[in-house]
Amino acid sequence: EGKPKIALASATAVVAHVEPIKVPADNTTGVNMRILMLRGNLGTAARAAIQLGDYAQTETLARRWAKVPPAPFDTDDPRELSSTIAAVLADAVAMQGRHDEANNILQPALAYYREQQQAGAHGTQFRRDFAYALYVNAIAAPTDAAGQKQRRSDLDEAGKLIAGASAEAQKLADLRYVSGLIAAAERR
Repeated sequence: EGKPKIALASATAVVAHVEPIKVPADNTTGVNMRILMLRGNLGTAARAAIQLGDYAQTETLARRWAKVPPAPFDTDDPRELSSTIAAVLADAVAMQGRHDEANNILQPALAYYREQQQAGAHGTQFRRDFAYALYVNAIAAPTDAAGQKQRRSDLDEAGKLIAGASAEAQKLADLRYVSGLIAAAERR
């Protein structure tokens, strides 16, 4: 909601309360709830930290987020979540100047998004996530001529993904945020 400092504080407080709770393995509902609370709040915290420009904290939170095990009732493709986390982590790593490492983190996510796009994915969340991953790939691109060509291509493709969303979807905070990142990167 445009208040990353509050989101970071709230989410990290929830994580601090939930993380130490021990749930018996045979209590699948309890295990599921604990995992989903950790996953959701670590994701919120990592995204808030990156919006605040605290890249080291973002990296720490994203790495913790990636270590949360699958929930017993998960039915989604685990690559969707791992790709989301990889983009946030790669962004934090790139912003700390470790571009090669960021590229290595991001490549499986980009492969996943391209595979999903070929299979017909085009929903709002997919557009946001893929556009964000392309933005991260662009900012982590090498500074040589080939890298700059890739950067322009990634930013162009990311912009088209956002532009292809409905007018209503483009007004959503998440899409506006990614659109703003893309626009700022295009000006650099």
